Amino acid sequence: MNSSHKIKQVLKHIAKIDTIDLKIVEALSQEEQELIIDLYRDNLIAEALEFIDSLDVDGDWERFRKEIAPFEEKTSAKPTWRPLLKYAAVFIGLLTAAFFLYYNAYKSENAIPPAGIPENVIVLTQDDGAVQVINTNEEQKIALKNGQVFGVQKGNKLEYVADVAVEELIYNELQVPYGKTFGITLSDGTVVHLNSGTKLRYPIKFIEGKKREVYIKDGEAFFEVTKDSSHPFVVNTGSVAVEVLGTKFNVSSFEEDADISTVLVEGAVNIYDEKRPDQSYILKPGQKGSWNRTDHKISMEEVDVRLYTGWIKGEMIFRNSSFDNMVKKLERRYNVTIQSDNEVLNSKKFNAGFHVDIETLDDVMKAINNIHPFTYTILDNQIIIE
Repeated sequence: MNSSHKIKQVLKHIAKIDTIDLKIVEALSQEEQELIIDLYRDNLIAEALEFIDSLDVDGDWERFRKEIAPFEEKTSAKPTWRPLLKYAAVFIGLLTAAFFLYYNAYKSENAIPPAGIPENVIVLTQDDGAVQVINTNEEQKIALKNGQVFGVQKGNKLEYVADVAVEELIYNELQVPYGKTFGITLSDGTVVHLNSGTKLRYPIKFIEGKKREVYIKDGEAFFEVTKDSSHPFVVNTGSVAVEVLGTKFNVSSFEEDADISTVLVEGAVNIYDEKRPDQSYILKPGQKGSWNRTDHKISMEEVDVRLYTGWIKGEMIFRNSSFDNMVKKLERRYNVTIQSDNEVLNSKKFNAGFHVDIETLDDVMKAINNIHPFTYTILDNQIIIE
């Protein structure tokens, strides 16, 4: 039995039982096994079968090589294998051939999002550098190279399984663009809501005997931490750390903001400067702790937590906020650029509330205009205020 027929049989078996039978996969070569695992991880088993059925798998290898040879000579920017599934009619040949030619470049440890991935999509980067686009209109499995599934994405949520068999820390990084939000359930059951413009790095599974540590590289996240007194949960921002056992709190650490802030909704948290951990502060519910990027000092105050957590439900609430400060949040949430040379407007303070799922940015501009008239123009994703 030739290689293509073996692969086809394995694909049919996986499609039938919706899991990878390692005994069946062992009959394939290492490269073919990696292909099967990638297809299963990305929910492409059925599509791959349809593709192979449409080909003359025994006679088209040389023809395929000739078709792509000019392309290989002209460019070093090799595409990933996935587009070949969609545009099979253009490339006459065996699916596995396409994969073998491009897979090594795709799985490089230094991989970056392949050319052509838009800036406005959610991107998951695995520890080995492999990149996956998260389509919130679809579902997909997230797996290790050996085929072991450790996460399932459905819509705008990604849930990690607790019983994945790993004994070392393996990290994922999720990047949420402006204009979108996303939710993660970590392996311990902790729920994390990611705001627009956020990058979060975290283990696919927490390890027994070690702290549960995650890293906000940029952005804002709300945490509902599963209580585990033996394994404290720590949110690191690169400057400030927030340590808890089980609680609900919001951490905002946008690089462009002057402060890194933590707002506590429920429970208790300990915040401290990562370079000076002996200087720590315990927050109580309803308090905000802010670390200033300039003087490296932490201040605390009582706040209305809804002002800092409403974004989870799509709400944008402003209280005594200057328009200049409102602009930053509007740009992130609506994925636009707002240019204002109106100094009077920029310094004016507003009390307002909007819901991003109901009101468009034009609705927001009109509402503000009713309070303080100004002239503005909307051009694609840019607003120019005079």
